[in-house]
Amino acid sequence: MDAPGQRDIERRRTEVLQKQPPEMTAGEAKPVGQPLDRTIVQRAIALIQTMFVSSMQEAGERADKLSMFATYFGKPELINEEVDRYRAVTTEQVNAFIRERLGENNRASLLYVPREEAADEASDVAVLSGTA
Repeated sequence: MDAPGQRDIERRRTEVLQKQPPEMTAGEAKPVGQPLDRTIVQRAIALIQTMFVSSMQEAGERADKLSMFATYFGKPELINEEVDRYRAVTTEQVNAFIRERLGENNRASLLYVPREEAADEASDVAVLSGTA
């Protein structure tokens, strides 16, 4: 016997997956456990570095980061070394982490399917705002 609503959940899941743009399908993703090349790792480091440096331009973010380093590490001055720590990550380290920690049986997959009422409300908002 199906759990209450199980068929409805499966039906909605199928609808969502069918409407999903091709570039977002799981088949396009890199298989778990495959090593990354140097370009991908460098790009990720550059993005993380950019986000960190950008966040430091806001007083509230700086205060949050200083507080975090003081609370968790007892050294607020570590904020000055954070970008260098990102730059020090090597492709070999990332691939070692992938081999050791990201196996087929050590992951979760999540598909968020909004309730139909929420989808109806969103379409109502789009119609009212003139974006539909």
